[in-house]
Amino acid sequence: MNLATFWFILIAVLFTGYFVLEGFDFGVGILLPLLSRDETDRRVMINTIGPVWDGNEVWLITAGGAMFAAFPLWYASMFSGFYLPLFIILAALIIRGVSFEFRGKRDSARWKAGWDWALAIGSLVPAFAWGVAFTDLVRGLRLSPAGLYLGGNGTYTGAPQVFNPGAPIGWAATEHQLDIWHAYVKAAQVLGDPGWLTLAAELETAILAHLWNGSSFYQGYNPGGAGLVPDTGNPLDCHSWGAIWALDAGRPDITGKILSSTALAPFLLTQQYNGHTVTGYQVQYAADPSGDYPGATATISAEGTYGTAVACQHLGNSKQSAAITAAIDPLQGSDGSYPYVTVYDPVYGLTPSKAVIGPAWAILAGTPGSVWNLSMAAASAALRTPGGSL
Repeated sequence: MNLATFWFILIAVLFTGYFVLEGFDFGVGILLPLLSRDETDRRVMINTIGPVWDGNEVWLITAGGAMFAAFPLWYASMFSGFYLPLFIILAALIIRGVSFEFRGKRDSARWKAGWDWALAIGSLVPAFAWGVAFTDLVRGLRLSPAGLYLGGNGTYTGAPQVFNPGAPIGWAATEHQLDIWHAYVKAAQVLGDPGWLTLAAELETAILAHLWNGSSFYQGYNPGGAGLVPDTGNPLDCHSWGAIWALDAGRPDITGKILSSTALAPFLLTQQYNGHTVTGYQVQYAADPSGDYPGATATISAEGTYGTAVACQHLGNSKQSAAITAAIDPLQGSDGSYPYVTVYDPVYGLTPSKAVIGPAWAILAGTPGSVWNLSMAAASAALRTPGGSL
């Protein structure tokens, strides 16, 4: 038996112990309002689990810790792929724990009945959500052969198109892969564990192999047939966020290509907005050779433009960053707000309504050094240096 097998068996034992012992607690909580006839019955039922319910949850905590220590990729995939059911479980367990403590705080039948139902719901919901999560886990979490993270289920199929909630989404977004890479590097810095840098390096290899074409990033890719089918769309965030990632990954050559004036030229617009001349970037354009954005309206994006300025700033090109921000600053309203875009796009639902994302990126663009240092080289150096600053 190798170490991986040992840890897998140990984690299986921990989860089994949790479900057996906590299953009894859940059952008592669910049946409390249904089987008890009076306060004495309810008190007896609660007393059967009162001394042990919180101790039984230690099995879950230990199982989660063992997963993180022994199989970080499994842990990361499960806790990100099942984020919603696990968040619901956490919220329900909090309600359940509070119900034990608060039920006896007031001598009121209505008060106790309310917390009895809270206990029942806080027991039923986790039991159901755990079933959903582990059923999907047994079916398999969708990871691509390249190590990229795929979507879940639900897309439009047929003609005319109808939403099919069971249809798999075989698509990996470039932007999300770059997000995950940064999360891995940050985890290495915070936790002091070089294993996260290994995961980042593996994901970097997959990104460059399947999402970079030598001059720009694809929007994503679809696994189809025997190979990988790139989604050749060319959105602005693949330039701005892609440039930041490439610099952090030690590839300034990529950053220079995708932030060049030639690469950004198709996105550049000058429009009138509330009597002001504004120059900035659109997030996508109808003439994209991929044909991904038919009918797209030419409209400047505050988020996308300031995001591009932040990328230039991160590259060290402060003059280009300042020029971009100066050209779009007239978009700011008298109350400090920014519209999401300058012109309504009915096809893609982009509206000129006020949006908090504009001021957020404007603040980042106007604050030198605002982008965090998540470079692979800096993280590796800090981990190699005893007491190094992370």
